[in-house]
Amino acid sequence: MAADLRFKPYPACDGALAYIESAIDLRRRFQLTADNVQKVIVCVDGAAAELCQPYDAGNEVPSPERTRFSMKYAIALALSEGNVRLSHFAQDWASTHSRVCALAQRIHLETSARDNNGVRASGQLNIHTRDGHEHASNPDIARGTETPEAEAQPLIRKFFDCTASLPAAAQTAIIEHALQLETASDLHEVVPILMGAQS
Repeated sequence: MAADLRFKPYPACDGALAYIESAIDLRRRFQLTADNVQKVIVCVDGAAAELCQPYDAGNEVPSPERTRFSMKYAIALALSEGNVRLSHFAQDWASTHSRVCALAQRIHLETSARDNNGVRASGQLNIHTRDGHEHASNPDIARGTETPEAEAQPLIRKFFDCTASLPAAAQTAIIEHALQLETASDLHEVVPILMGAQS
């Protein structure tokens, strides 16, 4: 059971995570901008097709919670902002939401009948740019074969994003101790920091 556990690096529906990673990877590798994206074809399979229903941006502005379960919105946010953070779903999100919705309307889902039996979704994206290029994702590259230290970076960024109300010194101290938990002899130094962060 423990071997199947994994951290959730983005505040979105689990079925969208692989697609978020692919979108961020393609944006970085090909220096894509939201304005240069003509359309995105998303190959959705398995549970992702059920969990992440399309969100068609219209006159109605949905709640931030609703958009977290939208495959289109998650991919558009990743391509537009270069990441998906909790702060993107804050109550004062109007300007971000407007940019993302414009791109979400150019994202199209192709649902596969293939059942992935609970295996992680493919994360397959095909991005067509206005200058005539097409970029297909390679989920293996997006997931990477990085060192444990490098793999921890998205989680550290998420921690800082989720705890933005804490003093920077408290955030840094908590992360430093968290990264050393496996070799720590006891938690006497950690508990006071956590208690201080709550006050």
